[in-house]
Amino acid sequence: LPFLLLGVLIGLAAPAFLKLLNLFRTLFKRTGLGLPLRLALGGLLLGFLLIAIPRVAGNGFSVVSSMLHTDWAWYSVLLILVFKVLATGLTVGSGAVGGVFTPAIFVGAAFGTLFGQVILLVLPGLDLPLYLFTLVGMGAFLGAATSAPFMAILMLFEMTLSYQLVLPLIVACVMAYFVSRGVAEVAMYEVTLVRERDALLRHKLRHTTLAELVRPADTVVSTTTQMRDALQMFLDYPVRYLYVVNEEQVYQGVIAQPDLTRMLLDDNAAQDRVVGDILRMDFVKTLYPNMSLDEAQEHFVNFAGERLPVLNGDGSGRLIGVVYKSAVLEKYSAIKRSLDASGEVMLD
Repeated sequence: LPFLLLGVLIGLAAPAFLKLLNLFRTLFKRTGLGLPLRLALGGLLLGFLLIAIPRVAGNGFSVVSSMLHTDWAWYSVLLILVFKVLATGLTVGSGAVGGVFTPAIFVGAAFGTLFGQVILLVLPGLDLPLYLFTLVGMGAFLGAATSAPFMAILMLFEMTLSYQLVLPLIVACVMAYFVSRGVAEVAMYEVTLVRERDALLRHKLRHTTLAELVRPADTVVSTTTQMRDALQMFLDYPVRYLYVVNEEQVYQGVIAQPDLTRMLLDDNAAQDRVVGDILRMDFVKTLYPNMSLDEAQEHFVNFAGERLPVLNGDGSGRLIGVVYKSAVLEKYSAIKRSLDASGEVMLD
C-alpha cells in the first residue's frame, strides 16, 4: 500500500516536472535571444547555481548512490531536489545538449527518499528499508516520465537484481504511468506523443459511428406516389434520386431521375403511374447507425453521389435519414484537427 500511494504521487509529479521543463524552454524563447546567446545565458545562470550547490552538477549518480547507502536529512534531500530540477530546467530550457533521462532518475530517487522518510516517520513499525523507497521512486518516476513503465521495471531490476524490489516496483510503476497519462498527455520524448496520438486517432475512427451524423431525409416518397408528384419533388430538390418507402416506412429502394425522365419522354401518360413501377433496389447501398466511419467511407468511395440512406439497425428496414459524404469527411477532419491541436499544445 505505501508503494501504491508512492505511484499515485509520482504519477502527479512526473507530468509537473516535464511541464516545468517546457516552461523553461518557453521562458528562454521569450527573451528573443538567438541560440548562442540563450546558451550563454543558461550557462551563466547554471554556473552561479553550481557555485552554491556543486552536487547538482553532472548526471547525479553519485548523489543517488549516496542516498542509497547513507542517511540524508530530509531538508538536504529536498534542497538538492529543488536545485537539481532548477539546474535541469536551465540546461534544457537554454537549448544545451543535456538529457532529461538521468535527471528523471535523480528526481525519482530524491522523491522516493522523501516519501520513505515521511512514511517511516508516520509508521515507525513498518519494517521496510529506506533504500527500497529510493529505488522504487527512481523506477516509477522514470516510467511515468518516459511513458515506458516496463522499461523502467526491467532497468531497475537489472541494476539491483533484487527480487524483493520487483513487486513494489511493478505496483508503483504501473500506477504512476496510468495516473500521469490520466492527468496530462505529456511525455519525455516526442515520438511517444506522436505514437499515442496516432493510436488515439485510429481508435476514434474505429469507434465513431454514423448515429451522430444522420440527418432527416427530405426526398422520400411512397410506393403509391404518382409520377407527377415525384417529378415535382425532383424540381423542388436538386437531387438525382428519391428514396421510396412503403406504408410502414420500410425502405424499398430508390427512383433515379434518369429513369423517370426517360419514362416521361417515352410515354406522356406515365405521370399517372406510381413510383413503385420504376423502383430500383440496387441503385445505392444502405448504411446503418452503428457503422463506423471507416465502413461508411468504403461505401462512399465507390459511390458518385453525395448522400446515402440510413436504415434502422433493428432489422425492420425503416428509413431514419441520410448521411452526407461531406459530413463523414468533416468528422474525419475534426478528429484529426483536435488531436493535432492537443499535440501542439502539449509540445508548446
